[in-house]
Amino acid sequence: MPEQKKYITEEELKELKEETEKSFQRAAELIREVAANREQSDKISDETRREIEEIRRKREAESTRCQAEIEEIRRKRETESKRCQAEIEEIRRKREVESKRNQAEIEEIRKNSEAESAIRRAEIEEIQRRANELSEKNEKTIAELSAASKNHGKSIGDLGNKFGKFTESLAEPSLKRILDERFEADYQGWLLGGKSRGAKDLEVDGWATARNGTGAAFLVEIKSRFKPKHIKQVWRIVEKFRQFKTEYRHQPVYPILAVVEITDRHRELVWNSGIYLIEIADGVFEMAKPPANFNAFGFHGMEGVRRDVPHLRLVRSDNWQKRISR
Repeated sequence: MPEQKKYITEEELKELKEETEKSFQRAAELIREVAANREQSDKISDETRREIEEIRRKREAESTRCQAEIEEIRRKRETESKRCQAEIEEIRRKREVESKRNQAEIEEIRKNSEAESAIRRAEIEEIQRRANELSEKNEKTIAELSAASKNHGKSIGDLGNKFGKFTESLAEPSLKRILDERFEADYQGWLLGGKSRGAKDLEVDGWATARNGTGAAFLVEIKSRFKPKHIKQVWRIVEKFRQFKTEYRHQPVYPILAVVEITDRHRELVWNSGIYLIEIADGVFEMAKPPANFNAFGFHGMEGVRRDVPHLRLVRSDNWQKRISR
């Protein structure tokens, strides 16, 4: 076991002193750092407390404002609710008054209706009684009229035929002129065909034959007032004409409608059907000017309309041009 020293040398004492001083210096530095940290901590703590206090104050102010707004909304809603209730009560009161008034009016109408119904029933019974009396009186009159109407029917039919012949007679001079100037055709007059010639009954108001080498025939049908059914009638006449006039069975036959009264829509219908149109102009029959795309059809049979018929060479004289321009 080493022997312990009983004294400290001066050098050791000096070193110990130096170490002690260093320790004191380090302790002083630590104390200063602790003081600085404590001061900084106190400063941060004060700032935090101020921020917390400011936040608390703002929240209290916001809470107070929200409570005031909520109270204002509640007050407005209460006021609105009271107003709505007052309006509903007023509407209910008015409806009750209106309902009572309507009930009174309905009751009044019912009473008046019953009274009027009784009057009507009495009037109807009186009318029925008079009707029965008149019916008995009229039976004899109706029987007499029925017998007389048979005689009148025959008279009316004869009058209609006479009116048709009268129209045809008025149209004949104009037809002759139009067929001559416009189509270079000779007017042949009225044509009637019978079963004896192997065809159904045929009646043509006027017809003409071309003299320009086309071998065409023109059939004129005269109508006082045009109806769409006349188009089929015209083509049936063309077919019967071919059966009656066998020499025209393979020749172009052009139908012409001469009408006294026709609408614009029906005029287009006639032209779209490939039929020439003659109508009244200034009291005289004149050729109606067709549209630029008009194409006259020259045949109509079981196989339908032939469109390959040679186009007519129409004669457009100066007189005809003057009439069209009018």
